[in-house]
Amino acid sequence: MEFGKYLRAVLLLLIVAAMGNAMGESLNIKRERVKVDFNSMIEDVNKESAAIADSLTDDIRTELPGAAEEIP
Repeated sequence: MEFGKYLRAVLLLLIVAAMGNAMGESLNIKRERVKVDFNSMIEDVNKESAAIADSLTDDIRTELPGAAEEIP
C-alpha cells in the first residue's frame, strides 16, 4: 500500500515536470519570435530613417545654389 502512494506521487511529479518543461520551451520559442519581430522592426525603422535622410539631403542640395558641389 505504501509503495502505491509513492509510485503515484512520483508519477504525478514526473507529469508536472514534463508539462512545465513543455510550457517553458513554448515560452522560449515565443520569446525568440518576439526578438526576431523586434529586430525586424528596428531594421525597418533604420531603412525608413535612411530613406528620409537621403530625400532631405537631396532636397537641400537641389535648393542650394551650386547644387552640383559636395557640401563638406
